[in-house]
Amino acid sequence: MTITLNTLVYNQDASVTKDKVDYTGPSNTFAVKDKVSLARVAPKPTATFDGVARAEVKRTKTVTLANGQKADAIVTAAVSFPVGMTKVDADALRDDVGDFLIGTDGDALFWSHDITR
Repeated sequence: MTITLNTLVYNQDASVTKDKVDYTGPSNTFAVKDKVSLARVAPKPTATFDGVARAEVKRTKTVTLANGQKADAIVTAAVSFPVGMTKVDADALRDDVGDFLIGTDGDALFWSHDITR
C-alpha cells in the first residue's frame, strides 16, 4: 500500500504491530528520516459506554538546521472519537483542525509558540 502526501509517495515499510504501520518516503535513508506512521487503538467498551476509537498519524522528517546540523522534525495528529458519532461530525472536526493547522493561527502557534492570538 502507498500513501501520497502532496506529490510525494510513501511506501509501506513495516508493520510494527497489528495496529501500527510505518511508511517511508523518497528521501528516506539510513541517515535521513522521511516517514509517515499510522496507528490505531480499538474501543474498549464498558457496561455503560461503547468506548472511543483512537487513531494517529505521525510525520517525521530529518531537516538541516541553520548551523548545518541535522535533527528530526515531527508532527503528530491524533483523534479520539466516541463509538456511535456520525461521520459528518468526525469530518467536521477533522476539517476544523486542518483549517487551523494551515492558517495564520496555526502558523502563530507552531512557529512563534503564540497561544493567545
